[in-house]
Amino acid sequence: MQLREEISLAIQIGAMLFALIYGIARGNRYLAPVCLFAGLVANLVAQQIIMGGGPGAAVGFVLLPIYAWISGGVGCLIGRLFRKLTPANQSNAP
Repeated sequence: MQLREEISLAIQIGAMLFALIYGIARGNRYLAPVCLFAGLVANLVAQQIIMGGGPGAAVGFVLLPIYAWISGGVGCLIGRLFRKLTPANQSNAP
């Protein structure tokens, strides 16, 4: 039982990390649909298939996509800040 919970948690954290990295890399482009889909798929696999459903899975269908979307939004802000601080043209031309 303990191993299944740890695998489920790892999948959920992986979805949020994916959303964060996607937000950093892609910015606002398709952020909401991709992050919400990643959260839904992660909840389906982690809570429904691995853990067998239950009340946590029902709540997860609402909360995990929202958490992934927030994580993607934070990644978008980090990416925007990083792009603002990095010079646009880094060529060594005279």
